[in-house]
Amino acid sequence: FEWASQDTAETVVKDWIFAKKMTQRVENVQPGQWFKDAWTEWARTIAGWKRLQAEWKDPNKKKALLAKKAEAKKKEAEEKGEEAPKEEAPMEINADDLQVSSVENVADIGSGEPLFADFTYEDWALLSARYELHVLLHSFKKDVEDPDRQSFTEKDLGFYYQKYMKRNWALRSFAVDTMEKFIDLVKDTVRLAPQTAFLEPLQGEETMPSAFVKLAEEHRRERTRRADAGDEGAELKFPRTAGIAAAGAAVAPGSVGRLAAQQPLRAPYGTPNGGGTRPAGYAGVVPGAGAGGFKRPAPPTNTPTSYVAKRPTFGGAWKR
Repeated sequence: FEWASQDTAETVVKDWIFAKKMTQRVENVQPGQWFKDAWTEWARTIAGWKRLQAEWKDPNKKKALLAKKAEAKKKEAEEKGEEAPKEEAPMEINADDLQVSSVENVADIGSGEPLFADFTYEDWALLSARYELHVLLHSFKKDVEDPDRQSFTEKDLGFYYQKYMKRNWALRSFAVDTMEKFIDLVKDTVRLAPQTAFLEPLQGEETMPSAFVKLAEEHRRERTRRADAGDEGAELKFPRTAGIAAAGAAVAPGSVGRLAAQQPLRAPYGTPNGGGTRPAGYAGVVPGAGAGGFKRPAPPTNTPTSYVAKRPTFGGAWKR
């Protein structure tokens, strides 16, 4: 070629093809077994954490929870042949005085209090986002089975997120309008690679879910310190989204249909009790209704009206 040698031209073409390949969607990718196992375990774990937080905040349930833990310690001592510990008042521990990294059990910092006791809706939302992106990025590399494809760009995040999580990705759920602003909220878990703009996980493949709780707690404490110092931008306020896409609503594979079977049902006209809950197997038609599923009242007849049309005059114009 006049502009370059054949070897140089071939290299340019190969590089162009490779770049196109790296930014093209893998339409037929499917979640593999590694993702399914991790996701099922995550759904069970985060549900247990949220239940534990609710029990800790309820005085009656908190008392029962502490009694249950004391009984478990007593039983453990008996099994080891040791003397059962004497009943004492629960250990007083100020969670804010503890270094997050030193906590061994996020469900009990030593006094029965979980590390996530002060989590708000926003903290749970960011915790879920951290783990979801972590497991998505690691699963993608496994399921594509192409050593050249290690990740994908922001433009395809929504596509792969829906493929794996079975729900839509929306930045507005985190009250931001750019990916860069969202990344700043979870910069301990994922980043945009400087050269390629590919999403990259910052935590290892085998990182336990509890590690993400610690990251979320560190982030919560940082925001609290900034807010106490007068930084108004430190407070997060996410819109409350309904349905399975709500914060922390991990959906185990195959459960979407079961959730849909219990969605509220609007009552047809004339129903005295105001409607009810859609039963499993509901086909979408109210018994006794027509093909549309709902009965409509018949239009009134002989209804008086204040407007009466006049007879047309010249040119078809109406005279009022």
